[in-house]
Amino acid sequence: MSKADLANLLRNLSFFKGVNYPLQDLAGKISMARFDKDENIFNMGEDGNCLYLIVSGRVLIYSKSDTGQEVVIQTLKKSDFFGEMPLLDGGKRFASARAVEETVVFCLARKDLLDIVCKYPQVALKINDTMSKRLRLANVRLKILTGAGSIAGAQQTETGADKKTVGQPGQSPAAGQQPACEDELSQDIEKTFYRAKITCSVCAKKFESMKVRSSSIRVQRIDEDFCQHYQSVNPLYYEMVVCPRCGFAFNLEFSKTHMNAEQREKLKSRLQPVWQDRAKDYSGVRTWNDAMEAFQLALYALEDELVKSSKMGMLYLKAAWLYRYVGNEAGEQKYIEKVISAFAKAYETESFSEPKSELNIVYLLGALNLRAGKTQESAKWLELVLRHPAKSTQPMLVNQTKDLWAKARHKLREEKQA
Repeated sequence: MSKADLANLLRNLSFFKGVNYPLQDLAGKISMARFDKDENIFNMGEDGNCLYLIVSGRVLIYSKSDTGQEVVIQTLKKSDFFGEMPLLDGGKRFASARAVEETVVFCLARKDLLDIVCKYPQVALKINDTMSKRLRLANVRLKILTGAGSIAGAQQTETGADKKTVGQPGQSPAAGQQPACEDELSQDIEKTFYRAKITCSVCAKKFESMKVRSSSIRVQRIDEDFCQHYQSVNPLYYEMVVCPRCGFAFNLEFSKTHMNAEQREKLKSRLQPVWQDRAKDYSGVRTWNDAMEAFQLALYALEDELVKSSKMGMLYLKAAWLYRYVGNEAGEQKYIEKVISAFAKAYETESFSEPKSELNIVYLLGALNLRAGKTQESAKWLELVLRHPAKSTQPMLVNQTKDLWAKARHKLREEKQA
């Protein structure tokens, strides 16, 4: 192919539009390469020595998780470029690239790219703009995948500071099912989430926060204490909304609770020093860490006797479930102890408006004590369910209690034999 032909091809690439560079001179510096379908162009961690411009075909940019699963970042098409980051910072490839179909690319060496960037600043701006969009895209993609559970079996620290674990067991979508561009990814997000309009109960700030659409919720299994495990996105990650102004975290159930002026001012004072140190935007797609931080903010705000013990117990229970999702038994057990204490207090002090609420509390005290290894205590609470005068109104719960009671009795016999 002549220099003139190459120059014409270069002229049709968006990378050079608006750049008054002598393309015929550049044509003498570039090389052309062809890749078959599924052929790797480069691998993550390799030295980067050239920029690639797609003449025809499509290229998949992807990375791999610690467990070896592919995490698709983006699919690029004709006129797109890739491989620019290590050329500018001298580092290693941060991702891998593979041809989705038979693909033809131009290769531009690092020294020639830097020469163009130095002479034509608009090229540098174009590269910088593209890099920023791709980094945002990669961040959203990874958050969705990890939030849906692409990393399994890792351990999470009690404070949620270990960033290695951000999800629950699951499976990454196949490469062919990934959105091919930023617009398609946005459509994916819109199908999964909606933005709820919220008014802060403390400072009256109006804001929006992501919630999971009911059509996107797929329950995989339910534990004996009602903890739901999901096939994809976990709605519990988005239960607590966080006010961007004052840091008050609450769920939509609490938003209906009336607070007087004194309570609001007390909460503002309580939250101010905490929120100043950790102010953060929780309104978008969340990781496990984001979800746990939102729950911890809510628990910090609401522990000061703003809600009944039964409601507080449910918040503790959901925090325990979050730890269960990542296999952190120490964090889970810590919150289960808090749940047991709160529910026992609720049983002693609260008047339940309907038998169902009381039966659920008593049943959960039985299930959670059994999970905590307190078999004798568990049996006591489960027996109360089976003897409750209103048990006939909740046949499913009673059947579940019978199964759990049989398990508790079996465990008691084992403990006595031991």
